[in-house]
Amino acid sequence: TDQHLWSETFDRTLSTENLFAIQDEIASAIVASIRGNLGVAVGEARAASRPTQNVDAYTLFLKGRSIYRSRVALDEAEEALQGAFELDPEFAEARAMQAAIYAIAPEYGFLLAPSGALSRERARDLAAEALMLDPDNALALGVIGLARQADLGHLTGDWTYSEIMEEYNRALAI
Repeated sequence: TDQHLWSETFDRTLSTENLFAIQDEIASAIVASIRGNLGVAVGEARAASRPTQNVDAYTLFLKGRSIYRSRVALDEAEEALQGAFELDPEFAEARAMQAAIYAIAPEYGFLLAPSGALSRERARDLAAEALMLDPDNALALGVIGLARQADLGHLTGDWTYSEIMEEYNRALAI
């Protein structure tokens, strides 16, 4: 109907302490509006995960993630994610995203390592680091599966497709 349904102003100073709280508040307000105005069965808004308390690290993560999703300048994305991890060495999601970049980089013409095999090895190593920080990091599990699958496609690696599917299924379950 092109009718305006929701509008609210969130005018606060952005800080490390309130970054995710503001995000949660906005999400809750949107869910409440959808539920009330559209009569749609919508569950409760879940609190946003707090992958880091360092705003600068989170900013670099968002930059790297955006570039990664565009599949261009993957070297710049990797650099941003490395910077995020250096600012917060507990930032598992930044490490997992960095692993994902190494896993796909050769397919998009980016040599972040001397060879595709070494890029996939780096992807697995970074994913393992992310899993040490967060054993339930679905992206890291998916990266391990993807790197192993690519290894089999290049006739390297000694895992089976059932082992690879285990990684994918575990990631999907999370």
